[in-house]
Amino acid sequence: MSYKAFDFSLPTRICFGVGESEKAAQFAAQLNPKKIMIMTYGDFRLPLLDKLLADLDALKIDYVLYDHCTGNPRAEQIDAATEVCVENGCDLVLGVGGGSVIDSAKAVALLAKNPNEGGIWSY
Repeated sequence: MSYKAFDFSLPTRICFGVGESEKAAQFAAQLNPKKIMIMTYGDFRLPLLDKLLADLDALKIDYVLYDHCTGNPRAEQIDAATEVCVENGCDLVLGVGGGSVIDSAKAVALLAKNPNEGGIWSY
């Protein structure tokens, strides 16, 4: 079996702890995004989300709120979120929530920059 040569990098920054969410907009701004895809839960709204959105508005950073994340997301959900990311021209994905949201955000970022016909299952 032979594989094509490739180079893979998936930089991830995870900020955890009391008060860290207060810095999320500033961290994002340092990357000079054109538009951010914010991924979070669909079944409840985290209290910190409103502040994050207000901070992004104050910094004049455009964003798309994707609030359809679920626990243990299926491939179809990741592929659908990736489509939203690409269609909206997002160049930064920010996961706001727990492990499933963070994993979803990483998968969407990977697939948005490395698209293929097989979706996330190709990886």
